[in-house]
Amino acid sequence: MNLYIMSRGRAGKVKTWENLSPSLRQMAYIVVSANEYPQYARAYPEANIHVCDDWVKNYSDKFEYILEDGTHDGHYKCVIMDDDLRFATREGDKLLAVATKDQLIKLEDAFFSLREHLDHVPLASFHPRMMAQDKPLPYVENGKVICMQAINRKAVKGVYVKAFPILADVALNLWVLSRGLGNRLLTDVVLDFGSCQAPGGCSLTRTAEMQKQAVQYYAALYDPYFKEVRKKPKGENWLADEEGYRTDFRCQWKKLNEDAPYRIEP
Repeated sequence: MNLYIMSRGRAGKVKTWENLSPSLRQMAYIVVSANEYPQYARAYPEANIHVCDDWVKNYSDKFEYILEDGTHDGHYKCVIMDDDLRFATREGDKLLAVATKDQLIKLEDAFFSLREHLDHVPLASFHPRMMAQDKPLPYVENGKVICMQAINRKAVKGVYVKAFPILADVALNLWVLSRGLGNRLLTDVVLDFGSCQAPGGCSLTRTAEMQKQAVQYYAALYDPYFKEVRKKPKGENWLADEEGYRTDFRCQWKKLNEDAPYRIEP
């Protein structure tokens, strides 16, 4: 099982790769466009750098490229990750940033555990940091999966995630849950991620109108479970419209999987 870190405009700032153990780095590939290869190769001379095909122009294209095995790795299981992830281990009711040798071993074990979970569900991940310390161990089911996806490619044949340049990770989770296939979020290791509008990545192409169109598209497709909401940005005016609001979404993930409006029969 290979790990793929999608990156753009962040040579020398790929936090996900930097936060992996040496053995996990051997399994990892930083996926970039051809024009950025020299910068990434200089910044990470010891890393595996994969150059994607010319048709890949944005986040969702790159997600689809890996999902459809454009890398030709020969494995039907893979992990797709954003490039700004940090990991923490759960110690009792505390979440501790991965730093020690024992924590790195625990992180490695968690990645190998993801591979085993993909024998039971098509999609798995680590739980986002928020409220993770209150979740039951070792995992919870049918929640929000973003920024990192362990995927059984065989089980998601036919999924289409690049209707828009953004939200490919959301599109995959909606597809999986709406068909009653389920996901799992591990709770002994958790992840955190940077701001959506940090320099580089999707911020290079995302606009307020693109965000609005994508959310409204999935709201129509997965109504009544997925809803458009308008929020006042906290801090910086992230994708705010002329009235000072940004378009976001709210989803009943568990209910979507329970009802499975597009259920796939075994």
